[in-house]
Amino acid sequence: MSKVKTMLKIGGGAVLLAAIVAVFVVATQGRDPDLEALEQEGREYIAHLDRRAGARKNAASLAEWAYTSNITEANEERRIQVQLELSKQEKQAWSETKMYRWQDFQDFSLRRMFKKYSQLGVAALPDDKYKLLMQCVSGMESNYATSKICDYKNTSKCDLALEPEITEIFAKSQDPEELKHAWVEWHRAAGARARQNFTQYVQLDNEAAKLNGFKDVADWWLSEYEVPDFEQQLAKLWEDVKPLYQQLHAYVRKRLRDKYGENVVSAKGPIPAHLLGNMWAQTWNNIESFTRPYPDKKEIDITKTMRDENYTPLKMFQMSDEFFRSLNLTAMPEKFWKNSIIEKPTDREIVCHASAWDFYDGEDFRIKQCTTVDYEYFQTTHHEMGHIQYFLQYKHQPVIFRDGANPGFHEAVGDTIALSVSSPKHLRRVGLISGDAEDEQTEINQLYKMGIDKIVFLPFAYVLDLFRYSVFRGTTTPDDYNCHYWRLRDELQGVEPPVNRTEEDFDAAAKYHVSADVEYARYYVSFIIQFQFHRALCQLAGEYVPEDLTKKLVDCDIYQSVNAGNALSNMLKMGSSKPWPDAMEALTGQRAMKADGLLEYFRPLHEWLQAENQRTGEYIGWEPSKMQYCTEEQLAALDAKAKPEPVHESEASKSFAVTVWDILKMPCGYCTETTKRALFMMLKIIVELALVGAIASVFIVAAQGSAEERAAEEAAGRRYMRTLDESTSRAKNRKTLAAWEYQSNITDFNQERQLQVALEVADQEKEAWKETMTYLWHEFEDPELKRMFQKYSKLGTSALPEDLNQRLISAINNMQATYAKATICDYNDRTKCDLRVEPEITEIFAKSSDAEELKYTWLEWHKAAGAASKADFIEYINMDNEAAKLNGYDSVAEWWLSEYEEADSEDQFAALWDQIKPLYQQIHAYVRRHLRLRYGDQVVSAKGPIPAHLLGNIWAQSWNNVEKFTRPYPDKPDVDVTAALISQNYTALKIFKTAEEFFKSINLSGMPDLFWERSIIEKPQDGRDMVCHASAWDFFDGEDFRIKQCTTITSAFFKTTHHEMGHIQYYLQYKDLPVIYRAGANPGFHEAVGDVISLSVDTPKHLRVMGLLEDGPDDLESNINQLYKMGIDKIVFLPFAYLLDLFRYGVFRGSTSEADYNCHFWQLRETLQGVEPPASRSEEDFDPAAKYHISADVEYMRYYISYIIQFQFHRSLCQLAGEYTPGDTDRLLSNCDIYNSTEAGNALGKMLQMGSSKSWPDAMEALTGQRKMDASGVLEYFQPLYEWLKTENERTGEYIGWEPTTVQYCTPEQRNNMENSEFRQKLIKYSEPFGQTMACAKTIVQILAHVSFVILCHAEPQLDLPPLPQVSTQRNPYYGLSSTTPANQFDLNRNFQFTNARPQGSATPGVYPVSSTPINRINPDINNNGYPSLDYGNGRNPTSTLRPNDDRNREFRPFDNRGRDDRIDINNDANFRRNDPNFARTDPNYVGTNPYNFNGDSNTNRIDDRLNHASLQRVRDFLLQADDQASKECTNNVASQWNFETDVNDATQHAALEAQQRYTLFQRGLWEAAQQVPLGAIRDFSSFRQLRMLSIIGPAALPPDQLDRYNRIINDMLAVYNNADICAYNEPFKCGLHLQPDLQFIMSHSRDWDELQHVWTEWRRNTGRRIRDLYEQLVDLTNQAARLNNFTDASAYWMFPYETLSLRQEVEEVWEQVKPLYDLLHAYVRRRLREAYGPERISRSAPIPAHILGDMWGQSWSSIVPFTLPYPGNKLVDVTPEMVRQGYTPQTIFQLAEEFFVSMNMSAMPPDFWALSLVEQPASRQIHCQPSAWDFCNGHDYRIKMCTHPDMKDLITAHHEMAHIEYFLAYKNQPKVFRDGANPGFHEAIGETIALSVSSPRHLQTLGLIQKSVDDTAHDINYLYTQAMDKVAFLPFALVMDRWRWDVFTGDVRKEQYNCHWWRLREQYGGIKPPVLRSELDFDPGSKYHIPANIPYIR
Repeated sequence: MSKVKTMLKIGGGAVLLAAIVAVFVVATQGRDPDLEALEQEGREYIAHLDRRAGARKNAASLAEWAYTSNITEANEERRIQVQLELSKQEKQAWSETKMYRWQDFQDFSLRRMFKKYSQLGVAALPDDKYKLLMQCVSGMESNYATSKICDYKNTSKCDLALEPEITEIFAKSQDPEELKHAWVEWHRAAGARARQNFTQYVQLDNEAAKLNGFKDVADWWLSEYEVPDFEQQLAKLWEDVKPLYQQLHAYVRKRLRDKYGENVVSAKGPIPAHLLGNMWAQTWNNIESFTRPYPDKKEIDITKTMRDENYTPLKMFQMSDEFFRSLNLTAMPEKFWKNSIIEKPTDREIVCHASAWDFYDGEDFRIKQCTTVDYEYFQTTHHEMGHIQYFLQYKHQPVIFRDGANPGFHEAVGDTIALSVSSPKHLRRVGLISGDAEDEQTEINQLYKMGIDKIVFLPFAYVLDLFRYSVFRGTTTPDDYNCHYWRLRDELQGVEPPVNRTEEDFDAAAKYHVSADVEYARYYVSFIIQFQFHRALCQLAGEYVPEDLTKKLVDCDIYQSVNAGNALSNMLKMGSSKPWPDAMEALTGQRAMKADGLLEYFRPLHEWLQAENQRTGEYIGWEPSKMQYCTEEQLAALDAKAKPEPVHESEASKSFAVTVWDILKMPCGYCTETTKRALFMMLKIIVELALVGAIASVFIVAAQGSAEERAAEEAAGRRYMRTLDESTSRAKNRKTLAAWEYQSNITDFNQERQLQVALEVADQEKEAWKETMTYLWHEFEDPELKRMFQKYSKLGTSALPEDLNQRLISAINNMQATYAKATICDYNDRTKCDLRVEPEITEIFAKSSDAEELKYTWLEWHKAAGAASKADFIEYINMDNEAAKLNGYDSVAEWWLSEYEEADSEDQFAALWDQIKPLYQQIHAYVRRHLRLRYGDQVVSAKGPIPAHLLGNIWAQSWNNVEKFTRPYPDKPDVDVTAALISQNYTALKIFKTAEEFFKSINLSGMPDLFWERSIIEKPQDGRDMVCHASAWDFFDGEDFRIKQCTTITSAFFKTTHHEMGHIQYYLQYKDLPVIYRAGANPGFHEAVGDVISLSVDTPKHLRVMGLLEDGPDDLESNINQLYKMGIDKIVFLPFAYLLDLFRYGVFRGSTSEADYNCHFWQLRETLQGVEPPASRSEEDFDPAAKYHISADVEYMRYYISYIIQFQFHRSLCQLAGEYTPGDTDRLLSNCDIYNSTEAGNALGKMLQMGSSKSWPDAMEALTGQRKMDASGVLEYFQPLYEWLKTENERTGEYIGWEPTTVQYCTPEQRNNMENSEFRQKLIKYSEPFGQTMACAKTIVQILAHVSFVILCHAEPQLDLPPLPQVSTQRNPYYGLSSTTPANQFDLNRNFQFTNARPQGSATPGVYPVSSTPINRINPDINNNGYPSLDYGNGRNPTSTLRPNDDRNREFRPFDNRGRDDRIDINNDANFRRNDPNFARTDPNYVGTNPYNFNGDSNTNRIDDRLNHASLQRVRDFLLQADDQASKECTNNVASQWNFETDVNDATQHAALEAQQRYTLFQRGLWEAAQQVPLGAIRDFSSFRQLRMLSIIGPAALPPDQLDRYNRIINDMLAVYNNADICAYNEPFKCGLHLQPDLQFIMSHSRDWDELQHVWTEWRRNTGRRIRDLYEQLVDLTNQAARLNNFTDASAYWMFPYETLSLRQEVEEVWEQVKPLYDLLHAYVRRRLREAYGPERISRSAPIPAHILGDMWGQSWSSIVPFTLPYPGNKLVDVTPEMVRQGYTPQTIFQLAEEFFVSMNMSAMPPDFWALSLVEQPASRQIHCQPSAWDFCNGHDYRIKMCTHPDMKDLITAHHEMAHIEYFLAYKNQPKVFRDGANPGFHEAIGETIALSVSSPRHLQTLGLIQKSVDDTAHDINYLYTQAMDKVAFLPFALVMDRWRWDVFTGDVRKEQYNCHWWRLREQYGGIKPPVLRSELDFDPGSKYHIPANIPYIR
C-alpha cells in the first residue's frame, strides 16, 4: 500500500485510481513503475542499437560482396578492415547491451532481442586475434575459390576450376580414372593447403566461443537451435531415416558394381566417393541416368529441353520470380535484378558457390551464382530465391530478428519450393515436359531421382558437423583430422576415398562450408523439415490428401496457390522473432522436427527398394572400408573409445508453452469475453495513467540555498538568457537564410550549403543547451524566465549526433527536392513532360472535367512525388524519432503533441471532429450526388466514398473547383473574383499591396521595406527550380520578413496572399519578444490568424468594398451559395487535415509499419474523409508524400486547429467590430467584414503580441474570453447551410455517410492483420463519437476500480529476478565480493576500487554459473582474513546455503536435544518476552535480552534461579574448542585466498572457492551451535561477549533461498558497476572508458567543465540508474537479515559494533566540531574554483558542483590541490627523487617501516613475515597488486602483499600496512572473535595515525630524505592544506554515505525519495550539488562502490 499512499500525497482522486491500478499491476506482475521505466529505456536503447546493427551489417555485406565477387588482395584487405572496424563497434554495442538487466524485462520480444545482442560473436576477440581469425577464414576461402587442377587428358591445361569445369566432369564423365584424378587433385588443392589455416581458425574460434559464454564453438553452434538436446534430436532423426538410406545405398552400390566391376566397387563395402557424380558424394543426381530403376521409361530430361528452348540464366531467375509471385509472395525488387551476379564473369575470379545476400537496408537483396543451364541449377535458382523471399518477408522485423527461425529454416524454404518445382506436374505446367501423367514406374523413377538428391545428402550433412563438433571440442586433434573425418564418412555415409589418405591430406576443407566457416547442420535440418513444410502447404493448396492416390504428396505442386503462399508468408514474416517451434507450429501445427513427412513422401520408393534389394540379394549396410585412411595407431585409439549409448527420445525433450500472465484468466468468472476484452483495454489505458502518476512523483534536486543565493542565481540566469537570446537570433537568421537560398534556388550547392549551416547551428544549439541545463531554473521565482528556460531546455533535432542529424536533414531535403522537381507528362501530349504541381497540375484540377485526364494526372503525380520519396521518408522517420527520444519523448507524435501543452490534446482533437462530422457528412452526400450526376454511377457510387481525383484538388483537401457545377443555386451569380482581378489588371504586386492595406485598415502594421525588396511573389523565369508552395518567412532579426509564393491572378491566390501576410503580421507583432517566444501561442494559432483575415476578405461585402464584385442582393440563396463555397473550402478540409497527422502519429509510434503505409493512409482517408483512390493502390505506392507537408516535415494538425479556432477568433472580432449580433439576420456571422475596424485590429494585435510567451489558453482568452478550443463558432457560421443541406439531402434521398469502397488499397492479408491491431483500435476510436467512447470508458473504469480491489486479494506476488543459478558456490554475502576475497578489508583510500587492469568481457551477460561477478574483477584494497563471527557491515562472515544434512559440527554443540531444563524459556523469561507489548526495553534497537545487564537485581532478572542449570565451564570449553577450530579453518581459508591473490590462475581460483565454501559451512555450523547456548544464563562477561559475537552472523541467518537471492542481487549490482563504461566526451565512437584508470584520470586531471560534467553524468547513468530496482530489493533483504539477528533493522545492526546506543548523536557531535574548519575550507575552494571556471558557473554562495572537485564522488579533493594551493610558489614536499637517488628498494622501505615501530617499543616483524610477504610485483605471474595486510590466524604468520615502488606514496603506504600487522601482533593472543579493531574504525585509524608522522617533513628529514625541514608558514599551510583536502573534505561524504543508508533502512526515507534525500544530505553536510538536474529516475548513491557492495562506510 506504500504506492497508494505515495500517489495520494502527489495528488487527489484522479491519481488514486492510477495508484490502485499500479498496486494491482505490481501485485499481479511483480513490477513497479521504475522497472517499467527501465524497461522502456531498454526498449528505446534496443531500437537504436538495432538501427546501428543494420548499418553495420550493411557495411559488412557490401565489403564481403566486393571481395567474393572480385577476389583481389585489395578487396580482401578492405573486407578485413571493414570487419575490424565493425567488430569494434559491435564490442561497444555489446558492452552497452550487457549493462541492462534485461533478464527481468516482461516484454518477451525485448528480452529476446537483448539475449541475441548480448552475444558478441567473434568480435569478442581482441583486435589482433580477430584480425587473425578473419585472415584464416579469408585464406581458406581464397584458397578454395582460386584452386585449379590440370586436365586428366591434357596435363598442360591447368586452369580447371570447380565451377563449372570440375563439376561438369563429375556430372558427365564415367571414366573412373578421370574421376579419381579430378577427385584427388581437387582435394589436394582445396583441402590439404587449408590445413594450417583451419587449425589456427579452430583455436581462435574456440576462444571467441568462450568469450561469448560457451565451452567451445560446438556448443555455440548448437545454441542457435534453442533446445538443450539438439544433438540427440539430430541422432534420432538420422536413426529414423537410416533404413531408407541403407536401402538406397545398397541399390546404388549394385548398379555401380554392375557398371565398374567388383574390382572398383565391392559387394558389401562402402562406395568409392568419386563414382557418385559429385565431388563430395553429397548428392548422386548425376548417376541417375544409369542407375534409374526403370531405364526404359522416358527420362524427364529438362536440361536438354531448357537448352533446346534457349533458356538463359536470366530466364531461369525470371521463372523462379514468377513462381513466388503466383503464391501471392513478393516479387524481386528492381535492385535485385540490377545488382545480382547470375553468371560467372569472364574478367575476374569470384566465389562461385551459389549464395543469397541480404544487405539489411530493406531494399538491396542479391544472388551470386555462376549459373549454367541445367536441371540442378534450375532447382538451385528456386532455392536461392527462396532465401531472398525470406529476406523480403521479414525485412520489417528488427535487424536482430532478420533470420530464419533456426538456421535450418532458411535452407528449408527454398527447398520446399523446389519440391513443387521439381514435380512432373509443375514441369508440365511450365512447358518443360510434355505428355500424359506418370504411371507407377515413372513415379518410382521420379522418387528415386529425388532420393539420390535429398536422402543421400543427409548422412553427408550430418557427418560434416559431427566432425567439426569433435574438432572444436578437442576430441579430434589436428593429428587425427583426416582419419576421424573418413571414419565418420565410412560409418555413417558408407563411402570411402578412392585412394589411401594420410594426415598430409585434409579432405574436409575441400568442401566450401568447412573452408568458409559455415555451420552445416542447418542443411541437415532443412532437408528434413522441408517435407514438414511441403506436406502442410500441399494440404492448404488442396494438392495432397493422405491415402488419396489421386492427390499424392509426390505429385503436389503449390504453384499459384494463394492459400499456401499466405500461410508460408505468415511463417516467414516471423523471422527469428519467436523460437522456431512457434514458427513451425504457425505453418504445420507441429512444434518438433520430425522425419515422418520425408518418410511419407518417399514411402513408395522405400517399399520398391526393399523388394528390389531382396530380389537381387543385396547386402544392406556396409562392411568397413579396406582403404587406408587411418594409421594402425589411430585405429587403435579410435577403437579404444567407448561407443556412445543409443539415443532415445526423452519425454524431457518435449516442451509446451505456458502463459505466465493472462488478464483474460483473471478471477472474473461472471465476466463475458467482451467484458474481459474491455477490461484488458482499459487496464492498458489506466496503467498509462499510473505511469503518469509515477512520473508526477519525479522531483528535481536543486540547491535550496538562502533567498539571497536563489536571487543571485536567478539574476545570473536572466543575464544568461539575454545573451542566449541574442546568439539564438543570429543562429536562426543564418539557418533561415540558408534555407531560403535553397528553396528559392534548388541546386546541389545550395543544398550542401543549407546542410552545412544546419549542422553548424545544431552544434551551437547543442552547446547552448548544455549550458542552459547547468541552471537550476526549476527553482526560479520569475515565471516568464522559467518558461524561457523550459523552452530552451528542448534541444530539438540538434540533440542528434552530427551524422544522424545530417542524415535527417538530407532525408528531408531529398523529399523536398523530389516534390519540387517532380514533373509529369501532359495527358493530351505525352511529349510535353514538364508539368509541375504549380501551376500546371493545379490548373488541370481546377479546370478539367475529363475524368480520365484527372485520373491520369492524379496517378502520375502520386507516382512522381509520392512513391519516389518512400525510402527517404523511412529514413526521416527513424532519424526524427531518434531526435524525439533524445528530447525525452517516446516518439515524434508525443513531441508534436507537446506543443499544444495539454495532456489530452488528442482527445480534444477527436472531440472537435465529433462536433464537425454531421455537417461534413451532409456536404459529402450532397457533393457525391452532383458528381454522380456529372460522371455517372459507374464512376461515382450512390453510397460509397467519392473518388479523390474528381474533387477539383490533387489531394481532395478542398473542393472549391467543383463549386461551379455543384452550386446549390446555379442561377445565382458566382462569387469568384478571378475575372475581375484580371480585368482590373491586378498583378501579383497589386494583390500583395491590397492585402497590406487590409491590415493597415485595422490599425496593424504595414509591411517593412525589406519585405518588398526581398520577397519572391512570382515564379522566377530564369530557369531555376524553386519550391513554389506559398510560405511566410521570419529571419529573426526584427527586420527581415518575406513571402515566397508563385502567385497567379486568381481568387484563390487573392485569399492565400492575405493568409500568408497574416503570418507576416504575426511576426511583426511579436518581433520584440525574446526569440524563443517568436511563435504562435500553439501551432494552430499562426495558421488561424491568416485565415481569420480571409474570412472577412472572402465575404461579398468586402469584395464589393474592394470593387471586385458588383452590387447585388444578399438574399438567402446567395448566402447559401456563399456558405457552400466556404464549406467546400473550410469544412471539407478538416478531415483531411485531421487524418494527415493521425497517419503520421501511427507511423512515428510504430503502429503503422512501412509495410502498411499506403494501406493505413487510405484506410484513414476512407474512414474519416469518405474518399477513395481512383485506382487500386499498393505498398509500391506512397501517396502521403505527394502532399508537400509530408515531404517537408511540417506538422499538419496546426491547420486542423486553425480551421476551427479561426471561427472563434472571427466571432469575437466581428462582435468587437459591430458586424455580428447573434440572432440578428441582418448581421450574420458569415457576412462579417472587419475591414477598417480598429477595435477588432487592436484586440487582434494584443493577442498577436503575446507570441508564445504565455500558454495558448491565455492567448485565446485575451481575444475570445474562452480558454478552450471550441467548434461552436464553425457550426454557428455554417448553420444556415447545414439546415439547407439536411433538407436537400432528405428531398433527394441521399445516403448520409458512406459504405466501404470497392477499390483495393490493402491486401487481404493487410486487412486481416489490421483487424486486431493498434491501428484498428485507434481507427474505431476516431470513427466513433468521442462522447460515447468516453461514457463507455467511464463505466468500465468504475467496474475496474471495483474489480481491482477484488483482484488484489487474490494476486500472488512474483519475484522480479532471473532464475536461480544451479551452482551454489557462494561469494562473500556481506561485502558483495567474490568468495575468494578475504572477509575483512582495510581500505586505504575509502574507494574499494578494483585492479587497474582491464578485465575481459563477461562471457554471457545474465548467465552466472558460479558468480555473476568474476573473481578477477573485484579486488578490494587491503585484506585481513580471520574474522569468522562479528558481522557489522554486511558482515565479515562468508556463508553458504549449503548445509550438511546430518552432521552440523556436533563437536561444537554441548547442549543436545534431550531436554530443555538447561535452556531459557523464551516464552516466559522476561529477557525473551519479545512479543509482549508491555515489556519495556532500554535499547530501542535491540529486540532480545539486554547484553549489558550483568548485575541485575534478582527481582527483575529471573535467570539467577537457573544458573545452576548452565555450566559456565562447559560454555568456556565450547568457546575454547570453537576458537581453536575457527583459527585452523581461518588459516586454511586465508592461505587459499593468498595463493589466489598472489598467483591468479584457474587452479588457484578454484581452490580459493572451495576453501571459502568450506569456511562458510564451518561458520554456519558454529553459529547454529552458538544458538543453542542461552545467553541470558552467562554471567561471565568475556564468555558472554564471545557468544554474543558468534550469535550474530548477518545475512547468513537468512533462509537459503533468500540468502541466495541476496547474494545474487549484490553480484548483479557489482556486475553492472564493474562492467560499466562510457564513451568519451565529444568522441562518441571512442567508448569503453572504465572507472579505472580512464575516468578517474579524467576527473583528476581534466579542467574542462563540459567534459567533467559528461563523465560525471554518464558514469551515474551507467551505474546507479541501472541498479536502483535491485538496491530496493537489497534493502528489504538486509533488513530481514537484521531482524533474524535480533535487530529492529539494518541500521541498528550496522551500529552494533560501535557498542553505543547513541552513535548517531555522537557522530553528529563530532561533525559539529569539525564543521567550522570544513566550512572555511569549502569557502576557500569554492572561491578558487569560481576563479577557474567563472562566476556564471559557480555562485559565490551556492553549493559546489560535484563534478569539478577532482574526484568522481567529490570525496577527496586532492586532485585539485595543484591549482588551488594557498602558496603556489612553494612546492609540496616530494621525496621520490631522493629515494631513487639513494637507491631505495622495496626491502629498504619495509625495513624502515619496521624500524619505525621498533623505535616505539613495538614488535619487530616475525621471521615468517620477511620470508613469506610479497612486496614486489613478480615477473613470472599475475597477482592482485592492491596493498593488503594479512593475518593467517595462527599466531605467527602475518604478511603484506604490495607491488611496491620506490616513491613517497608507497613509503607512506608501507608504514600504513605494517601498522595493521602491528595491530595483529598486539592482539594475537585474544580469542578468535576478539582479534579485531576495538570498533570498525580503529584498524584504519592506526595505519593512518602512523602515516601522519611518516609523511611529516620532520620525519622525512630524520630519514635523510630532505636536507632540512622548512618551517615557514607558507610551507606549513600548503602541507596542512594538502592533508585537509584529503582528510577533512572526506568527512561529510563518509558521514552522508551511512546517514543516508540508516534513513533508508529505518524506513524514514521511502523508495520514491532515495535520490532526493541523497542530495539533500550532500548539500546539508558537504555543500555539494549535482552539476545537472537529477530526478528519481536516477540513483546517484549507486555510483559509489560501497552502495551496491553493501559495505558500511562510517568506519
